[in-house]
Amino acid sequence: MINHMINKSCGYSKMEREDPGEIQHRRAQFLIYKVLQQAATGSPKRRKLSHLRLRTHRLKIRIGKTLKKLKKKIFSAIKLLK
Repeated sequence: MINHMINKSCGYSKMEREDPGEIQHRRAQFLIYKVLQQAATGSPKRRKLSHLRLRTHRLKIRIGKTLKKLKKKIFSAIKLLK
């Protein structure tokens, strides 16, 4: 009985080490699969801008242009006063 328990394996077997080339090949296949899957679903989500974000972006640009014009007017007025 004791002899039977000693010879009994735990149910796990040693895995062979994979070749680094095989690992790299498997990773490349996975990345290709992911890219093809994204292409099949349509455009990536990161390209979509919500309507609100688009409006705030345009507003920031408009405010920046207005401030730039105001700055130019102030500097030109200061030059005229000197």
